[in-house]
Amino acid sequence: MCSNMAVVAPVVGLAVFRGVSRMLPGLRGQVAAMAFAGWCSTVAAALACAGQLAWSGTVGWSVALPAMTGIHMIIGLGEGAISALVFYAVARARPELAGSAVVPTDVESGGVRGLVKYGLLAALGVALFAAPFACPWPDGLEAVAAKLGFEHRAAAAAAAPMPDYAFPGISAPEISTAIAGVVGSLVVFGLAVLLSRIVVRSPRDDAR
Repeated sequence: MCSNMAVVAPVVGLAVFRGVSRMLPGLRGQVAAMAFAGWCSTVAAALACAGQLAWSGTVGWSVALPAMTGIHMIIGLGEGAISALVFYAVARARPELAGSAVVPTDVESGGVRGLVKYGLLAALGVALFAAPFACPWPDGLEAVAAKLGFEHRAAAAAAAPMPDYAFPGISAPEISTAIAGVVGSLVVFGLAVLLSRIVVRSPRDDAR
């Protein structure tokens, strides 16, 4: 499931966005491409999950395919709309970030650092104040598992460090979810910064 969300969905979404934005130039084209890419990435991850369910023998391909894609085609509408709205907001506020993968020189130092700081604060704010009020309904995979009757085959919740978005040892569900969200955001942010330092060469290295 992690590989579907962290690899399949981003790769498919990026490919679709680049392809559609070339056919539809301009900001409107980019917004439309982002919406379609968000939808495609969700459906692609569902297709991958359906294949994994069939390959593992959990449920047949002819059953897993329509069940997973059917519900995620609907979920993808929301994902695409949110992606398009966020992209449009960034494009209006910081067009240099949405229009090109290359950050201008005058934005590269202080502007990007400020954007990263505010982005981290925004993520922590959402995790701390909005996550405890998240919808308790099951996600797409959980709904399909309950419908097809294989939810009992799920891995034990104890195998996860923070199962069901709850921090161990805290009984209050709202506080436990908020802390789990903050910890997860900090861990992902730290890994992203580490990866960027390893992969991206600095201008000083290029000048040598």
